[in-house]
Amino acid sequence: MDSKITIFFWILISAVCGKDVRIIGGQDAERSEFPYLASFRIAATNQHFCAGAIITTQHILTAAHCLIHDYVNRVTVHVGAVNATEIGSTYTIKQFIVHPDFTGVSAGNNGLHNDISVVIINGIIQMNTLQQLINLPTRRITIGENVTLCGWGLTSYPSEILPYKIQHTEVKIMDRYECTLYYEFYLAADQMCTYRENVGACIGDSGGPVVRNNEIVGIISFSKPCATMAPDIHTDVFIHKSFILDIFTSYNELYSHINAM
Repeated sequence: MDSKITIFFWILISAVCGKDVRIIGGQDAERSEFPYLASFRIAATNQHFCAGAIITTQHILTAAHCLIHDYVNRVTVHVGAVNATEIGSTYTIKQFIVHPDFTGVSAGNNGLHNDISVVIINGIIQMNTLQQLINLPTRRITIGENVTLCGWGLTSYPSEILPYKIQHTEVKIMDRYECTLYYEFYLAADQMCTYRENVGACIGDSGGPVVRNNEIVGIISFSKPCATMAPDIHTDVFIHKSFILDIFTSYNELYSHINAM
């Protein structure tokens, strides 16, 4: 992949290096405005490195590149937190299911794709004003629709200082052909672009939700850093809906069987 492209690899190594992604050109969120937002952190330091979204009381939807299996026991998931250091409700990871076709690298004419995963936590998230589910999409998003980005990513670039509060902003779904003019590869079928001048995702927002009408229509994947007159690229959740629903069924049956033994 072109070295000018910042891939939001918020795995452990990225976090230790002090890099994360935040909304550029956004504004502070109200305390209970985004109750479905989750924060992935290094357990030993409480350092935020990736975001996700609560889709059931045990499942968090995020980007596949955010975690690698060797490090999941060093990561905690925090929900109900408004700032990137507030503890909120904390959970460890039981299972991390990456899309089977995710490779972690660009290949051929495609950029990073199938960048989606589901995290199963230990414990049950209790619903309240600060902890709520977000719905899966009921249809595919279309060009020109407005969507919301939210997260704890950098608010200026280059920088290493995360914002105190959740940042959010509204952007527009961009035509796929126009989006490819900014990159050296073709978009995969499961990728979509958003754009708004001088506004967008940055390091630390990776894995966070792209939202419309309380539905998670996308997952923040990568971009050129940061809000520099180029669109952000996200994973289209609707295309991967069957992957998500199959996990609900398969892993619930597995754990039910184990618990019964």
